[in-house]
Amino acid sequence: MKPNLANTLNTAFDEAKASLHKALLQGLASLFEAHPNVKSVQFQAYTPYFNDGEECTYRCNADSCTFNGYEEYADSEIEADGEDINANAQKTHYSNGRDVTNPNYNKEAKMAVDEFQKELGSIKDEIWKMVVGDHVSVNITPESITITTVEYDHE
Repeated sequence: MKPNLANTLNTAFDEAKASLHKALLQGLASLFEAHPNVKSVQFQAYTPYFNDGEECTYRCNADSCTFNGYEEYADSEIEADGEDINANAQKTHYSNGRDVTNPNYNKEAKMAVDEFQKELGSIKDEIWKMVVGDHVSVNITPESITITTVEYDHE
């Protein structure tokens, strides 16, 4: 019997995707375990519709993720849960035209932000696209390491 190339490749792709998903979940479990103050992580992943005449390429913004439902710019469907880790990770903040000391600065929050953003941002965009898809807002929670996505209107 002649092998079916499409079936062979589709099976290999599905197996690779499942393997990447499993490895991602294991890595996320370690991150959440190391930082119990992180209740959820959010970021967007999409291919822009327009890029000033340049090629539009997929981009996962995991290297600038937000935490615990606190979204800096977007309207969020995720309810805030726990401390605003992004804000508490800053030693200073801008107020009344100058930088002032952040009274809520938290060293553990800074470590969590740095580690999550470094680790998640180091994952190749092609892997993120394979695992979470395109034009999505991603929310990851530590309960059973759940990754949920909703359609994201980015423009």
